[in-house]
Amino acid sequence: MRATFVILMKDLRLRVRDRSAFIIGIAAPLVLATILSQVVGDFGDGDFSATFGLVDDDRGQVSAQFIERIKTEVGQTSGFDFETDLSEAEARDQVDKGDLDAAIVFPAGFSDAVLSQAQVGLQVIGNKEDQLSAQIAGSIAQSIASRIDAANLTVRLVAPDGTPDPGTFFAALQEQPPVDLTQLQSDDRQLDTTTYLIAGLGTLFLFFLVQYGVTGLLEERQDGTMARLLAAPIHPLTVPLAKALVSVVLGLIGMATLAVVSTVALGAHWGDPAAAVVLIVAVVLAAVSVVGVVAGVARTAEQASNAQSVIALILGLLGGAFFPISRGEGLLTKLTLVTPHYWFLRGLGDGSAGGLGAAWGSVAALLLFAAVVGGAGTVLLLRGRWR
Repeated sequence: MRATFVILMKDLRLRVRDRSAFIIGIAAPLVLATILSQVVGDFGDGDFSATFGLVDDDRGQVSAQFIERIKTEVGQTSGFDFETDLSEAEARDQVDKGDLDAAIVFPAGFSDAVLSQAQVGLQVIGNKEDQLSAQIAGSIAQSIASRIDAANLTVRLVAPDGTPDPGTFFAALQEQPPVDLTQLQSDDRQLDTTTYLIAGLGTLFLFFLVQYGVTGLLEERQDGTMARLLAAPIHPLTVPLAKALVSVVLGLIGMATLAVVSTVALGAHWGDPAAAVVLIVAVVLAAVSVVGVVAGVARTAEQASNAQSVIALILGLLGGAFFPISRGEGLLTKLTLVTPHYWFLRGLGDGSAGGLGAAWGSVAALLLFAAVVGGAGTVLLLRGRWR
């Protein structure tokens, strides 16, 4: 054990001196996550806001009622404001200037067309540089069209042989849908934008960070120092064990420092501390297992570094290190389940809601990954490819 500790401390001192471990394990993910969080914004965190214009060129009963409904129903949602008493030209000018995020225009003749059950269309004015607001305004317009279709269907049943009077249409318009969707409170298992980016990018760069330890086996062989180590009165497994411990220690230090700094400086929320600690240990072991396989197959440190970089990027993209992978039945979704990144991020989300108990499934998946892949890496290393 003393020889293992000596080799471990020697390699750690080398990494501290060249500072590469700090740059890759801490500085790079922090800087990238900060930039991306500013680019993506906080829409997913409930801080989105928009001001929409409502243009009534119709001046009829139906358009007035829908404008009032929009202001009442959508306006109850935090972050949405509406401007009325605008002409279409004024709305276009304000959208172009950025004073309005989007606008919905009720054209002249809208009410008459609706009451006569004729085809009618709404116009949405958006800014090409703000596609999100334009899509939201389009969704509101689509909702209005759906309400009109539902009311028309109802009045056709009441007056199948003729055009109903306006009172019948407005009564049908006031009817509630047969299915009432009610929002219920539940535990939030979704990480906020900043935390997701920090944790995802931290896991991505973790796979680069841990290579410094295990690939040290190949560096020792290239530098000619491996033969001297093996000639020393120590067990042959002492060297690979020490290198593996270097990777583990670097990974733990990097992830722990990243969690603390991001929490203090960027306001990240890693959830339950116990769950976060266990998940960090598990994902570090999973990352070390991958680099162990690479070191067991590669012949030089350069080959191992290049292969590890490719594997790290592929696993990071599949695991959602940059953005979540949408769930579905496709092959991409199934491949996501074999990445440590996915289980780590999922575990953090579960742990933030239910503590360590809720994150055990993700911890088990990470440890299983580490055992299977690490076992393969151990077999390859024991075959002597690193000597």
